[in-house]
Amino acid sequence: MGKRAVFFIALCMFLAGGMLAAQDFQLVYNEGDISVREGSGWKTIYPGDLLPENSVVRLDEGEIAEFASSSATVMFSKPGTYRLESAARQSRDQQVSGLSSVFNRMARIGSSGEQGQSQVMGIRADKADDDFEFTWVEEDTLSFDEAVAAYNREDYTAAIDIFENEVDPVMLEDEAAYWYYLAASYLNTEKKGPAMQIAMNHEANEYSSVYPDFLLLKGRLFLEGFDFSQAAAQFEQYLESANTPEQKQLGNFLYGYSLQQMGENAAAREALGRAVEIDADSEITSLAQQFL
Repeated sequence: MGKRAVFFIALCMFLAGGMLAAQDFQLVYNEGDISVREGSGWKTIYPGDLLPENSVVRLDEGEIAEFASSSATVMFSKPGTYRLESAARQSRDQQVSGLSSVFNRMARIGSSGEQGQSQVMGIRADKADDDFEFTWVEEDTLSFDEAVAAYNREDYTAAIDIFENEVDPVMLEDEAAYWYYLAASYLNTEKKGPAMQIAMNHEANEYSSVYPDFLLLKGRLFLEGFDFSQAAAQFEQYLESANTPEQKQLGNFLYGYSLQQMGENAAAREALGRAVEIDADSEITSLAQQFL
């Protein structure tokens, strides 16, 4: 066999290997001990480990795992076993179906609450005399507003840095806003695992300026983590606070979609039907009709 033939075969093998390697999934984030099936047993894996796309992974209660390949990112937050290639295919199907567009528009439809805290945090003294009023605002509050400003200009990396290094959430009047913007910043940098960890461990009460947005964010993360019952619960709660036709349509659509993924088809049809009837947003109406 000539040198050219040997080189060609070696090149083909290299390219084939590269193509196969491109389908590997790397564990990029985890909470808890994540396992992969190995023969008749299970083996614990660690961040940085590479797994073939046909691997089956297992999660227990409270655990989170995020995997990334050259073409997909998948996250799991519900106890159970998952085949990576099937999960990646389902995530791609969501994007093709138009759900990714809905996700990207959630914050705009969600609420119009105040984003800064400098007007509600800190100590404002009574007038010391007729000509003087003293106002003191906590440094954490000013840093929070700076981080939100970075978030609003889509500099999510800077927002995360400020939130984590310059703001103590317990010093804020609206602590839930801190966790919402931090989780949303992580999600916008394609770090679903840290965003999910925040969503699973923090709540917003109805008096928070980010209450409806936090419910939408958590619902979305649970959807992407294949925990459809938790997603449905978040969207159902969101519907209770929805005031505008746009919010009600969005909530019914996402609630119906979650129920459909759970196999509760009758209830799903009712919610999706309500989304079609409201018809406040043509894209969501079209998507609801498709899923009906």
